[in-house]
Amino acid sequence: VLGICMAALLHQRHFLILHASAAALPGGAAAFLGDKGWGKSTMIAALHQRGHTFITDDNLAIDTRPKVPMVYPAFPQMKLWPSAVTALGRDPQLLPKLVPQLEKRQHLFDHNVAQRSLPLRALYLLGKGPTLSIEPLPKSTILGNLFLHSYSGRCGKALLQHGEAAHFLQCMMLVKTTPVYHLRRPSDLSLLSTIAEAVEAHFSEAGSTAEMDQAEKMPAPSKG
Repeated sequence: VLGICMAALLHQRHFLILHASAAALPGGAAAFLGDKGWGKSTMIAALHQRGHTFITDDNLAIDTRPKVPMVYPAFPQMKLWPSAVTALGRDPQLLPKLVPQLEKRQHLFDHNVAQRSLPLRALYLLGKGPTLSIEPLPKSTILGNLFLHSYSGRCGKALLQHGEAAHFLQCMMLVKTTPVYHLRRPSDLSLLSTIAEAVEAHFSEAGSTAEMDQAEKMPAPSKG
């Protein structure tokens, strides 16, 4: 119900739904895009452990109509593999399994959970690499990645009840308004804290740069 069913319901309400997880950092929301097993939930869990607010896991509902796209909080639940739970300093045996035949654990939050919509300030496409790096995603590939990691793209045209054109326009609005970065990192859970620190620093720096760019676009005040 909280997966594809919720995505379908939110799509019917004209949200753009991405297969992404998000946390609130100073200045707005940072969202992490990727397929199953790419580390979206683990990133959000690491950021939450560092004091940041949980927004959503797996289903990212975006309203692309405002000047700055807004994201909406979801059910305060996260799904984590035992290895990720252990890397975060917790005992996976203390968390219930999602389903009896799967080792993935259910982590419910009872604090530091978003209660309102927040501006989406940055999207990070997760990837693997020999070293930690965060670089702008080439603009020519952003739209394709949004299609690939949207629930409409994953589930086929049957979910596009408002039409392919409307979905395309939503993705284009996101391309125009929201910076997208490629976050590459080694497959080493012991580096979680280091990666979270790098995201915090990058998000803060990217936000400052965006504010400066916006200020440069504003007309100068008239004299006298």
